[in-house]
Amino acid sequence: MSLSKTKGVVLRTINVGEADRILEIFTDDRGKLRAVARGVRKIRSKLAGHLEPFTYVDLLLAKGKGDLPVIAGAKALSHYQGIRTDLDRVAVASYLSELVGKLNADEDVSRQVLSLVRAAFSALEGGYEPRLVADYYQWQAITLAGLRPDLYACVECGRKLFPNELAFSPGLGGVLCKECVAVDAEAIAVSPEAIKLLRAFTERPFAEASGILVRAPVRKEVSNLLERLVHHHLEREPKSRRFLDLVGK
Repeated sequence: MSLSKTKGVVLRTINVGEADRILEIFTDDRGKLRAVARGVRKIRSKLAGHLEPFTYVDLLLAKGKGDLPVIAGAKALSHYQGIRTDLDRVAVASYLSELVGKLNADEDVSRQVLSLVRAAFSALEGGYEPRLVADYYQWQAITLAGLRPDLYACVECGRKLFPNELAFSPGLGGVLCKECVAVDAEAIAVSPEAIKLLRAFTERPFAEASGILVRAPVRKEVSNLLERLVHHHLEREPKSRRFLDLVGK
């Protein structure tokens, strides 16, 4: 039997058959992959506690009969148990997991993406406000996917942005100045404060960005902009977004 080792974060699981699961895992050396956990839903399964969503795990993979490898062994390295104690944190972790899964192609190796997911889960477990974690780390996921909008110059004319009558255009990939706002009828007005916060997300680590004092309407505005941006690039709303919004209400 051909065996291989890897480490990764379990992004999501899908029940199949009577006792099996297919796991979507972002690994450190093979990118995103799917693998089958045979019998993991049985009461006496030794693998069950090591293969829960949001778990960082050491894996032993065997070549399966089909296209997917089979998990022959697993040992949890980090459970991020604090996430599971709060529904809002579960919702954010689910959303970020789905977003990372959709923004990254299968077997596209990126240690940066894996580090991002682990950092986001650590922040959720560490007690940071869940919606701030969601906004900051989905911006990082968009950035690593090469989809970050331009926040420093008008995407139409290239001139420096001044804090008056700005608009955000997901389609054009950035901010439009006052003179160019008419080129995209679907662009939405954006405040200078929202642009500043997104710039802080770009330039600062999470520990610093999380300490910035921002008015609640500005945070809401940034969340809405990110939702529009994700919807534009994925061409649909992630399934877990509805769960995230429902829990938020």
